[in-house]
Amino acid sequence: MEIMKQRKKRRNENQDWSSLPLEIVELICKGLTITDQLHIGSVCKPWLFCTTNKFNIWVPETPWLIENSDRSSQFLFFNNTYQKVYRIYKPFRSLHGSSIVGSFRGWLFIRNKAKIFILNPLSRIQVELPLITSIGFFPPKPFDSIGMPIPIAFAISTCHKFNPITIIMVTFTGDLAWCNVGDKSWKSYRSEHSRYGNIIFYNHKIYAITQDGSNVDIFKPNNESLVLLNSTAHSTNPNIDTKLIRVYLVECGGKVFVVKRFLSEIMSLTTTFVILEVVQESCNTPKLVHANSLEDHILFVADNSIESVHSKHCPRLKNNCIYYTDYSINFRTGVGLWEFSVTARTMTKMPFSGTQFLCPCWVLPRFAFECDSNCKCNYSKWTKRKKRRAKSLRLKANNVV
Repeated sequence: MEIMKQRKKRRNENQDWSSLPLEIVELICKGLTITDQLHIGSVCKPWLFCTTNKFNIWVPETPWLIENSDRSSQFLFFNNTYQKVYRIYKPFRSLHGSSIVGSFRGWLFIRNKAKIFILNPLSRIQVELPLITSIGFFPPKPFDSIGMPIPIAFAISTCHKFNPITIIMVTFTGDLAWCNVGDKSWKSYRSEHSRYGNIIFYNHKIYAITQDGSNVDIFKPNNESLVLLNSTAHSTNPNIDTKLIRVYLVECGGKVFVVKRFLSEIMSLTTTFVILEVVQESCNTPKLVHANSLEDHILFVADNSIESVHSKHCPRLKNNCIYYTDYSINFRTGVGLWEFSVTARTMTKMPFSGTQFLCPCWVLPRFAFECDSNCKCNYSKWTKRKKRRAKSLRLKANNVV
């Protein structure tokens, strides 16, 4: 027995996995899930480099839920596919009053009272944005609470590797503000007739929808200003309380859709969704047309953001459905996960073990891919990261019963 222990000890001492060629490590990573890649990155620094600074390693994965809380020094993720909770140390000092506005293609949009930045939590890359105070007409909010963040919506234009180039947001006043990565201040746009609720970049244009969901304005960015190209037929919904509706813009299969989420007067629970397509034929005025399909896509809706994923990347979920979180009627059982079928127009409660999550938000688990030096995203300029403690690079997972 003692001889076997000594042989095993010598065998383990001779296995120096850190000397494995990095090309082989990258080949291994291509066949692993994001979770397994994070575990591999905690073995040694060369392996961490392979997982967080890779060129073309990407594994399609169902979005995770992240808790929107500033009470901990860790991010809390919930993987509904494997019913596990993951904890990752934040690469910044936890700030009281900070919250996640939303996410887009793996990037979190985070704000507090004076600072805004976007963050890739897996690659631990943080991109600083101009101060809120650089927006001239941006007044201070009279109250501040998690789940009701400033701004109320945002969008990011990215390069082919999903690295950020331009960021635009809807302010609390319903106006627009935008900047390029590296700018020192925000540029702003205020409409005399419209207060916006959501925005999206699509086909080198900016689509902005009003807070009541009745109109969509289409802009073209032009250096220091936004040029209004077109608008849907202007109408108003005087009977709609904007507090009882949330509007989203999302691209699915090369088309732009408007998603309206209606809330109840009591407890503000989701009652139904309405899907509209922005249709524009040649030079005619664009129209909003009711849609009964999401072009084989699945939508993941949070309070202030929305993610679109092709159904082939989520084989365990249903096609043409919307997945969202909502509180129970009495708030005693915490957060629940729901499925809304666009075609059948039915709502079904899903098995969900992350009921303790506070104001959760969907996020696609993706690394920040390294780009060429001539890419517009200027990857090499904003990827300078400070040294962190070794424990902050490890992924901690808890099984959820």
